[in-house]
Amino acid sequence: MPLYTGAKLTNGAYAKMHTSIGSCIHQVGESVVKVQAEAAVYYQKVARLSELVKLERAYVLTPQIERDDAGRDAYLKAMFFYHQQLRKFLPKDYSLRPYVEQLTPIMNAAYKVWKHERTLQTTEIQSLLRQLGEKANKEAVEKLGLKAAVVSLETLNDQCSSHMDRRAVAVGERIAFRNGDSIKALRKEIGAAYRKLVLKLNAVLTLEETTDEVKKMVQDVQGIVQSYRLIAANTGKSQKQDEEPAPEQQEVKEA
Repeated sequence: MPLYTGAKLTNGAYAKMHTSIGSCIHQVGESVVKVQAEAAVYYQKVARLSELVKLERAYVLTPQIERDDAGRDAYLKAMFFYHQQLRKFLPKDYSLRPYVEQLTPIMNAAYKVWKHERTLQTTEIQSLLRQLGEKANKEAVEKLGLKAAVVSLETLNDQCSSHMDRRAVAVGERIAFRNGDSIKALRKEIGAAYRKLVLKLNAVLTLEETTDEVKKMVQDVQGIVQSYRLIAANTGKSQKQDEEPAPEQQEVKEA
């Protein structure tokens, strides 16, 4: 069994590699290779790392929030300035003029909402959409060709709100779940637990007769390790070391 722990792998790849190795050992049976105690410690730490990585990924929603926010800003601006242009250039006696005037108070209230803080903006857009969705205003929205923009604005506003809520929940979950743990420290613990497990397992393989099933397990683990060695070789090695590495970005040096 190889002693390679994957020190240069990203957090996600590190967790996946050790999860795969653990699955190979479990399939054969910890008692068969006499590593019950060592495997229990190893599995527990790998499982915890996987959960922490998931929480980190859930927390990193900022790019999606920024895209949603930029999208709703664009639709809000387009709707506002489109209405302004209709109000400015449509003749007073034009058939659509009454619909323009009907929406004027609502659209005027939307001016520069796109510059407001995101949570406040979400609430203000929801208010705007409620008003535009009222029975008295629906016809005006349709007649002025704003229906598709209203639907898109609502979709992006809901997405932005949902992602902000998920990020807020993730922050709380990380604080509660981590209980002082850091991914960097946990990776070192996993490395130590894995070495202890492998040394014990290799000793058993040396002293006792090896079954075909165990031989296949060793072969499978060697294949997994080789695959992740290649992944690590292609991972940037000049990345900045942060106190708490960002998911899928930072490497962790072994002690």
